[in-house]
Amino acid sequence: VKAMTHSEIRSEARDRFSYILVFCPKFPQGTGATTTTAFEKLIGLIETLIERTKSDVTKQWLQICLQEIRHSWRYYDDGKLPEGKSMIQQAEQHFKSAFAKKPIEPRFLVANSGVALDTKNGFPC
Repeated sequence: VKAMTHSEIRSEARDRFSYILVFCPKFPQGTGATTTTAFEKLIGLIETLIERTKSDVTKQWLQICLQEIRHSWRYYDDGKLPEGKSMIQQAEQHFKSAFAKKPIEPRFLVANSGVALDTKNGFPC
């Protein structure tokens, strides 16, 4: 079996996010997929990317993504499907951020009172 390239692993991971989001926990019959197998495959792909990635920033985004994937899995296992779907979408966004062409910088500041302020858009108005 030929080893997958970095690009192929990223592509497979993107497909896995969509597959989980669309089908989990009721995967198509005949695929043999389960919540466990789908999440284990995605986690394996992300862990491989972390091992092969040289950029510390990319690794940090992927670590956050990995934590959220695991949280999503727990939600699905607990029957909390809306929370699971939301968390896997959040993980997917962090996955995309890991490989964004331009560096992403934090845009939110938390004031002493706990209010979040979007420094570019003046949130809250």
